[in-house]
Amino acid sequence: MKEKYQEIELKLSHDGEFWFAKNASIKFKAVELLELEKKIEKNFSDYSQKNKIIQLKVFLRYDFDNFPKWLHQYHSHYFNRTLIFSL
Repeated sequence: MKEKYQEIELKLSHDGEFWFAKNASIKFKAVELLELEKKIEKNFSDYSQKNKIIQLKVFLRYDFDNFPKWLHQYHSHYFNRTLIFSL
């Protein structure tokens, strides 16, 4: 049996109050980053079980359109995250 592996990318942003992670199909919102990650995990855990996916990687890419220009030099070090879920 071939293992099913999938990758999903979400754009990560913060509006000063809430964290958001979204793509064209889904949107998550939370006050704390850890809370946001737990919501993503819960949603995609259910999705993975339903679709018989063995491992799922969720890439959170920070939306640098709203990031101060003077911090762009550090962008790759601070905000991109990868969540890996395995069944």
